[in-house]
Amino acid sequence: MIQSIAVLNTDKASIYLKKFCRHFAHKLTVEFDDHNGSVEFPFGDCTVVAQGEELTLSLSASSVENIDRAEQVAGSHMERFAAKDELKVVWQRR
Repeated sequence: MIQSIAVLNTDKASIYLKKFCRHFAHKLTVEFDDHNGSVEFPFGDCTVVAQGEELTLSLSASSVENIDRAEQVAGSHMERFAAKDELKVVWQRR
């Protein structure tokens, strides 16, 4: 399993977590509350944690191709939701 993580500093961590999860809930299996969320993409899983002013996105996938896709989809969507705050998602593979 390949893992990747991104940590964003924002005072709207919980708001962005909920926007992110709501967006995918109409197509995918999603669970979330104010502080924790999960999205099951066909190419990998994403967990989102809002803790204070920190938003952490964690991905896991079975192949390099799938983690590349997960990073692209999760990152581009989060950046779009946080465009006013100019947040940039930077992934770190583990």
